[in-house]
Amino acid sequence: METTLEELKAMLLEKRKIKIEDPIERKILGVELLHNGSIMMDDAKTLGEAGLFEADGVARVIYKRNEVEAATKAEVHTPGFFHLNIPSDCTSIPDYAFNKLLNLVSVTITQSVTRIGNRAFSRCMSLASITWSESMTHIGDYAFSMCTSLERITLGDSVVHIGAGVFSHCVSLASVTLGKSVTRIGDRAFENCHSLPSITLGESVAHIGSGAFARCTSLASISLGKSVTCIGGSAFQNCASLASITLGDSVTHIGDRAFKCCTSLPSITLGESVTHIGEAAFAGCTSLESITMGESVKDIGAGAFYQCPCPDFGEGDSESEDLDFD
Repeated sequence: METTLEELKAMLLEKRKIKIEDPIERKILGVELLHNGSIMMDDAKTLGEAGLFEADGVARVIYKRNEVEAATKAEVHTPGFFHLNIPSDCTSIPDYAFNKLLNLVSVTITQSVTRIGNRAFSRCMSLASITWSESMTHIGDYAFSMCTSLERITLGDSVVHIGAGVFSHCVSLASVTLGKSVTRIGDRAFENCHSLPSITLGESVAHIGSGAFARCTSLASISLGKSVTCIGGSAFQNCASLASITLGDSVTHIGDRAFKCCTSLPSITLGESVTHIGEAAFAGCTSLESITMGESVKDIGAGAFYQCPCPDFGEGDSESEDLDFD
């Protein structure tokens, strides 16, 4: 059976991709065939039907990056994997703008963009690389949720707001660098980021939302900045690898179930500023043998240290409900 133009292009691409190390560049590489000065568009034609076996049947091969400039998904018309450039006149990416765009591999967000809307890139499961605008201030709720190929995030110092669930279920995410201006980590912001090994929060962060790092099962160490005052409910619940926590002296409130079932945690030192330890805050921390707390603690919730081998603080049994993270 005679080879088609589509099959020829596929063979040329595979041969070319062997020489390219960057996996993202390999994915977005495209090829065009030019014959008599025109692009050969009908990929279903055989080489004979396309005239390549004739005397002047010479085709020129052009390799290119498959790039698209668009502000919304409706403006994207390309088969295969591609790189997205946000237009330079765009200041805000709308809610759901590129939601579920499964062939999006990388994106460059231009300097004009200051805001990314809710779920703008959620469920873009091939998205592996983001170049951020240095003007960005606001990243909306679940903006990059379930971007399961995303491995690294570096936010600029202009970012102030990280919404709820913004990187939740990014199961390949292994590196997070937050800028100096983030003041609040939204509820469930990094929930179920199973590959994240550590997190260091900047000095500007004051509040860690409920479930912010829940079920980050590879998270082994946490360093909180000196500005954190509140650790929300279930913030680090079920972080089974968590073995080291550095709490700043500014923390006053540890929410219900904040560190529940952190089964690798051997010890915890609470600063003199802590006044409230919520219900079941450290319940199920079966390796927790040492707790140091100051005289500032006024309220220890029911079951705060339930099932811990540490000394009894009179916490009683735990009857508190877990948050539903499903």
